[in-house]
Amino acid sequence: MTTINIHSPPDEVLFYANDSFYKFVEQCLGTDEMELIKIQGIKNTRTLIHLPNVLDVLKVECEALDDIQTRVCFKLKDNTYMVKPGVVAGVEDFVEALRAKDKEYLKKTEQQQKKSKRKTDNDKSKPSINQASPSQPLTANSSATPSLAFLSTNNSPSTPSEALPSINGCKQLINEFIEKWCKSYMPDILLHESNDYTLFVKESNMHLKCSCGIEMKLPFQPKTKTFQISSFYRHVKQTNCSMIKQKQNANQHLATNDQTKDHDQSDIAPVVEDVDSSQTQHSNSQSLSLSSSIICKNPRASLKRIHKSSLPITITSGAANETSSKRSKNRQ
Repeated sequence: MTTINIHSPPDEVLFYANDSFYKFVEQCLGTDEMELIKIQGIKNTRTLIHLPNVLDVLKVECEALDDIQTRVCFKLKDNTYMVKPGVVAGVEDFVEALRAKDKEYLKKTEQQQKKSKRKTDNDKSKPSINQASPSQPLTANSSATPSLAFLSTNNSPSTPSEALPSINGCKQLINEFIEKWCKSYMPDILLHESNDYTLFVKESNMHLKCSCGIEMKLPFQPKTKTFQISSFYRHVKQTNCSMIKQKQNANQHLATNDQTKDHDQSDIAPVVEDVDSSQTQHSNSQSLSLSSSIICKNPRASLKRIHKSSLPITITSGAANETSSKRSKNRQ
């Protein structure tokens, strides 16, 4: 991060958050003051300038503050603590400078808003311009370089306290358009603010910085009240952007892993089928063996039963012959 004059900072310091905010505080105040702000959950410039006194937390008895308290305070003989005068002066000067910058930015935004409103009123008196510049819907168009409708008159702030949210709303809309564009032209890759790119205000203009390090200005078009973000689309589509290459390599790696898993599963399937076939054949073989053992278990007993069943027929036949012989003799 470049050196920043805290009494004449750029507009973008008002939109610092998370890591960029903590680095900014550390650069201007020091590590101890940065950790004191961080431990309170203050994550952006807007939160900091709205706190009455950042140092009031040191009056609280809390174990989580013991370490930072010994670094930014003097421990007195009565076991109480007094914040070091240098820390007090530095934090107060830092916060007051940011508050002054916030008032300056709001005043400048209000003046631009009034100027834009006067121009809009003049344009409404001209039918040709009035028909040529209707309010644009906030939907992505089908071209490869869609533009962003800035803010309609209803959403545009009319007072200084409402001016800042218009910038935040603009950033949100830019994020939505980039997401829609990615779904249409790069469906395998989604881009997210803070991770893949950063939006910030610089010299009253909206800027976009890609995570690969390339920074570009998003030109504002007064006639249509839009920001043109086609330069960013060309960057990710036609240049060797390291961020895009990294995402493409990650997608290719995932696809390769999926193909490997599918191939392994296709190799396992025939083995399972062979095992089932072998078990079926073995079961059939056991069934045949069991049937054979039941049929041929006692062949002698079977023959004996057959012999007994035929014996009465033989005896009956013999008796009939003897009876016939006796009758013949009697007749003689």
